[in-house]
Amino acid sequence: TAFMVVSRDMLDLGPRWVANYAITMLKESILLGLEYGIIAGAGPAKSEPIGMIRDLTKNPSTTTGYAKQTAKKVTELSPATYGELLADMTKKDNGRTRKINSVVLIVSPTDYFTKIFPSTVYMGLNGTYTRDVFPFPTNITTSTALDPGEAVMGIASDYFFGIGSNKGGVIEYSDEYKWLEDLRTYKTKMYGNGK
Repeated sequence: TAFMVVSRDMLDLGPRWVANYAITMLKESILLGLEYGIIAGAGPAKSEPIGMIRDLTKNPSTTTGYAKQTAKKVTELSPATYGELLADMTKKDNGRTRKINSVVLIVSPTDYFTKIFPSTVYMGLNGTYTRDVFPFPTNITTSTALDPGEAVMGIASDYFFGIGSNKGGVIEYSDEYKWLEDLRTYKTKMYGNGK
């Protein structure tokens, strides 16, 4: 659920302007919540999806949810180091192996520009730069759900997220909640779960 409280005096600026403002702010709030849930959500114990950084091989806590996976320290992106990370991903929890065609690498915006970008940009013979060059097909994206120094690499097709909404994503409002303060409350809901 995302909600915001707006002074009813703002309606004097025009209901269309206020509606656009509410839609923009609530949409951004929902998207930020989805991003956090997909990457770092602790699971049902916290009423969150199970994020990509969570360890599904251990039983979750009934109060704190799934623990974070044990991180590996990576100090360079050479083909040998990258190959070791990819080789670990070919091993399933049941001991079998799987084929990997591509991976997704998610990092904080700060780490992208200070660590990934300098390591993956090359100047061609014609003087133009090529960026995000990895030794294996890698889709890189940034997320504010990760702290600097954290990254997550995974197989995007192995993550499932189901999504829905009440009343087709309609934004509702009420003047009753903060009536004496002359405030209007806008609210929207989205239902989703991922693993």
